[in-house]
Amino acid sequence: MSLLTCPKQMLEDLRDWLDEPTAAFWGDARLMYRLHVAQQDIVRTVQMASPSCFVATYDISLVASQALYDLPLNARLGTRWIAAENRIAGTPYYYVYDVDLRRYLETESANWPWGSESSPHLTLQGDQVRISPVPASAASSGIRYMYAPAYGNMLQGTLTGTTTTTVTLNWSTAPDYVTTFGTVDNRDDFYNGMTLFVVSGTGEGQYRTITDYAGSTRTITVSPAFTSVATTDSVVAVMSPVMEDFRDVVVLGAARQASIKGRTRYKEIQTEFYGSPGRPGRWQALMSWLEERQDFRGETVEVWFHGD
Repeated sequence: MSLLTCPKQMLEDLRDWLDEPTAAFWGDARLMYRLHVAQQDIVRTVQMASPSCFVATYDISLVASQALYDLPLNARLGTRWIAAENRIAGTPYYYVYDVDLRRYLETESANWPWGSESSPHLTLQGDQVRISPVPASAASSGIRYMYAPAYGNMLQGTLTGTTTTTVTLNWSTAPDYVTTFGTVDNRDDFYNGMTLFVVSGTGEGQYRTITDYAGSTRTITVSPAFTSVATTDSVVAVMSPVMEDFRDVVVLGAARQASIKGRTRYKEIQTEFYGSPGRPGRWQALMSWLEERQDFRGETVEVWFHGD
């Protein structure tokens, strides 16, 4: 058994919690989906509690007389702003911040190159950003957008093609949960910002950040370049973005959902997840870690209500 919390290991751990080593109530594909749902729930919670945990950047090139600009898929549905930065050559790097990290951004100065007498705004509009007033001239990578990203589902399997900076996933058919784990999404940029780890074979132990994903060819681009990776024996995994020490919380979160179907393990899993009076659970351990990381607070008092 590998100690690395890769998708295969997390699926095995989930079945262990459900006391279902082979498919009975649950097939592998559905459990992998539950792991993804639990991952997304925890990521959203962490982003709210500590916005600096997950940060991505995207450079926007300004076009003369164009107000709306597309954002990458991992900024889908208007994820949370953190900051934006003016990166136009020859001008100071003015930062703009969103006070409540949700609604809009407003500059602290009107001195942006396309500025007017009033302060310009950058506003989320679905999966696009609107710049007002409209830029009067083009500027390559003029704005760096900093945001709390959304993430794709976990994957693990072999490869059909490699270069020093790209790998092509071997998912010509549905995953078999022997050599391939997880359903590959065919949308561009779906896995951007996640970590690709070489689980075994040539290049074992290397990990790189996914900077681009081409859904039509299932090709992942990473940075920096691999020192070695091969189609013959390398097994790679798109890892959960949840911190390594707390990926067991993802597994427990998925087990809570899955145990509803059988009920026999629900109470035990619920207690392990949330804890009980005098015994904090794994969820509270994660929240306590975030609190210390974010605010550097001391001990907190937990209040438990016990109903009749």
